[in-house]
Order: sequence, then structure tokens, then C-alpha cells
Amino acid sequence: MHNQMAEKVIRSPILFFDSNPSGRISTRFTKDLTIMDLMFPGICVFVTNSALRIISVAIVVATIQPYLFIVGAIASYFIRWCYKNGVGPMIEAQRFDMQFYGPINSVLSTTVNGLVTMRSYRQFDHFTDQYMAALEKSGNSTFCFNLANRWVGVRLDSLIVLFGASTCAFAVFLKSQGADKNMLIISI
Repeated sequence: MHNQMAEKVIRSPILFFDSNPSGRISTRFTKDLTIMDLMFPGICVFVTNSALRIISVAIVVATIQPYLFIVGAIASYFIRWCYKNGVGPMIEAQRFDMQFYGPINSVLSTTVNGLVTMRSYRQFDHFTDQYMAALEKSGNSTFCFNLANRWVGVRLDSLIVLFGASTCAFAVFLKSQGADKNMLIISI
């Protein structure tokens, strides 16, 4: 994957390099490599474990409390609604984060390289203002990403509470219908 990423960037049209500053390209490339190397293996394990857990829960629900499939259908609709309304803003906020992260490094490196000139002409305020403006834009985009992430997270957590409460309610109602108590305990 690393070679494919490097080849795609190297073989990009010249217009791509003209329209994107080199700092933004290198920042994005570095962040993507970091995600692939550090986060991707953990996410793969998490997704595999979650998929296996979903399959095992569906088998248990199908054998013990098939009425929970109604709640599952409602939850699936709500998950799709959350995905449609929440993932787009997360992607946009992450794009803004990547766009505004590069100028922080650029202003800082310019400031460090030009310290002698800034001292001689007393232009500290000019560079400080530029740095603070870039830092504020980056902080705002990071806050927006975290806000969108929590928006989706709270709604998905509420689905877990709904499903757990429904499971307990069905277990209480099925207890009076003569269902096997040991099987109901497994489903909770």
C-alpha cells in the first residue's frame, strides 16, 4: 500500500502540485501513512471482533427472542440516518483540519528562519498575528471534527441503551409466557 500511495502522489498531474502547496501534500501524505501504519491494524481487529459479535448476538436473538428483530430494524434505520447526517460533516471537518494544519508549520518555520530579520525590523507582532490566526483556524476545525464525532457517538450510544432496555423488557414479558429462564438470562 505504501508503494501505491507514493506512486499515486508522484504520478499526479502537474496541476495537482500547482494548486496544492507542498506543505499540505506532505502533511496529508504523512498523516495518511501514520493512519495506515498505526491505526489501520487496530481498526481491522476492532471491526472483525464487532462483526463476529453482531453475528453471535443475531443468532442468540433469533433463537431466544425473535421480537428483538423489530428493535434491530428500527436501530438499523437510525444507524443509516446517523451515517447520512453525521459522516459528511466529519469528513468536511477533517478536510479543514488538514487544510489548516499545514499553515501552522509553515508560519512557525518562516518565523524561526527569519528571527534575525524580525529582530532588526521589529516585526514580531506581524508573525505572531499570522501564527495565532492559523492556530485558531486549526483549533476551530479540530473542534468541529470532535463535535461531529461526538454527535454520531451519542446517537449510536443511545441505540445501545435502547437495544439493552428492549432486551430486558422482552425478557420480563416472556418470563410470564413460560419461556426458559436460563435462555432468557443468556439473551440479556
